[in-house]
Amino acid sequence: SDTKAEASKRIVALLESLNKVSAAKQALAESTTLGGSGSASKGSVTVAKIGSRDIYLADVQAAMDLVPQAMRKDMDSPKGRIDFLKHYVAEEVLRQRAERLGEADKPEFQKKVAQIRRQLLVQKVIEDEVLSKVTVAETDLKNYFTANKEKYVTKEKPNVTFEDARKSVENDY
Repeated sequence: SDTKAEASKRIVALLESLNKVSAAKQALAESTTLGGSGSASKGSVTVAKIGSRDIYLADVQAAMDLVPQAMRKDMDSPKGRIDFLKHYVAEEVLRQRAERLGEADKPEFQKKVAQIRRQLLVQKVIEDEVLSKVTVAETDLKNYFTANKEKYVTKEKPNVTFEDARKSVENDY
């Protein structure tokens, strides 16, 4: 139906605006499957298995969305996504082992978690209350792009323009 198609378009646009690229690709794929229904429920596609635990595509995509924008270029190719999946599975195996060994319950670990939590809270306040009030002049962005142009050149766009790389430049600056 037209309403469902419009809703799907809006969901994809919203996810893209939130830099949830992997989730947007998944939503787009789900909304464009032939017949409108996939073989499994949303996000339940198993991409790996560790013991009896399934690793779902949605979990891997959520982890990919946490990767900083500058590092996401590595995941644009099928090989990059496979490498990310291998790394994700290896980390999950190690995490499960640490849980079985009771590492999360040890006082040293709890102190580190508290310290990291504190740092994240401070970072969040800085982002919300300080960085949101900082404005960057267009000329500063263009100068930064010019000085670091090689950082934004890709095989697909060897002659990248400022407008092509604007979002990346804003994130990096």
